[in-house]
Amino acid sequence: MIKIVSNSDIEAVIIPKESIQDPELSLRDIGLLTYILSLSNDWNFSIIGIQSGLLHDGNATQNRGVLQ
Repeated sequence: MIKIVSNSDIEAVIIPKESIQDPELSLRDIGLLTYILSLSNDWNFSIIGIQSGLLHDGNATQNRGVLQ
């Protein structure tokens, strides 16, 4: 189970090792999951939203990751 922890000092996401070490997930998948979980609750979940936050990565790579 993924857990989001928040208090006045810190906001964190706890991801179990089993999720990160899942052989069905690529490093791109794990990175995308981690990035999405780090976003604020009011973030607009869309491909354009992901692309705007990941400007250093190409659109084709981001689209493959989201569509996967």
